[in-house]
Amino acid sequence: MALNATTIGIECIYYGTEQQFDGEGGGDGSDRYIREAMFGGEFGAFRCRGRHFFNEDQPVYRQLAEVHKLRSKQMTLSRGRQFLRQISGDGVNFGLPAIMGGRMLSIVAWSRIFNDNEMLCAINTDPDHASTAFVTLDDGLHVAGNSVTCLYSTNPVDIGRTLLVEARNGKSVPLTVPPAGFVVYG
Repeated sequence: MALNATTIGIECIYYGTEQQFDGEGGGDGSDRYIREAMFGGEFGAFRCRGRHFFNEDQPVYRQLAEVHKLRSKQMTLSRGRQFLRQISGDGVNFGLPAIMGGRMLSIVAWSRIFNDNEMLCAINTDPDHASTAFVTLDDGLHVAGNSVTCLYSTNPVDIGRTLLVEARNGKSVPLTVPPAGFVVYG
């Protein structure tokens, strides 16, 4: 959902995903059970009736709200051009993320650029382990020795952390993304 919120286009999140609804509201085969009731009614999430299921403390809902808050503050995330970024495990050989052995377990990074501002977004497709890679930035917008700051992470201890811009593949930063996580640097 964070990828949806920070890439080009109109964000589309299926109703109830932010509440982790299970899509199993009933069993008569009709479409009325595809969208379970968040606010009570004849049928509800998790096969219950007449209960209110919108949970403002639900972790997925809260994290998505934080991403939306950042997107609303940073015009670059909502209006900037978008570029898929090359990654490197050794800081020398760079390339776009690729499927290897039937799975992609790596960082997938993209930039949003608006005027002279770049926001680096990245997800980790490995659900079990943090991933680290050098990630390319726009060479013309950054100077080696400067830094970028973490504005959002699914691991809150990363927020505020800075990464030193290095002269690798033009310019890049050594980026670590939590397991199944998402980060934004600017």
